[in-house]
Amino acid sequence: MGEPGDARNAAPALTYNPSVKGIAAVTKHKRIRAPYKSTLPEILAFHSIPEPNSGCLLWTASLNSSGYGNTSIAGKTMVAHRVAWTLARGPIPAGMSICHKCDVRSCINVDHLFLGTHQDNVTDMMAKGRGRYLFGPQHPNGILTDEAVLEIFSSRERGTVLAARHGIAVQTVCNIRKGRKHAHLTRSIRRSG
Repeated sequence: MGEPGDARNAAPALTYNPSVKGIAAVTKHKRIRAPYKSTLPEILAFHSIPEPNSGCLLWTASLNSSGYGNTSIAGKTMVAHRVAWTLARGPIPAGMSICHKCDVRSCINVDHLFLGTHQDNVTDMMAKGRGRYLFGPQHPNGILTDEAVLEIFSSRERGTVLAARHGIAVQTVCNIRKGRKHAHLTRSIRRSG
């Protein structure tokens, strides 16, 4: 019952769909587990699949709410890319993060990971344009250009007129004028004026 070469222990075929991003590109027909008493490297290899175009090694087992791979070691849930780093490169120093060069959260390829501080990770994220703090035309729901914000800030027209002209709420006009919105543009003008 359940010998290592037995067809009942064989993993179902994993397929890769390059038109789909992230872990959703990898599909399994049913949930499977690594064979009993597998070593940690065997578990990592069992639950990952190479993505041929980027070189990522995608985690195919459970993901946490942020999209990072989860694995359980001695009853403790751990993030899979941190486990892969520890196995390949040694312990992670206190206060350090394991960051992705490839920006694929489910990737566990240690060649795509680097050791850095939280600030290094945030700087890398912002440099690649993945930050949540996008302003004006860079924001996907942005209505106002930088020029429109400066016009609203310096205009003496009524807020209702400006709001109608730019397709925004009157409260947004008030917030721009008071420096609550788009302060990154109006801060220097407020100081000099």
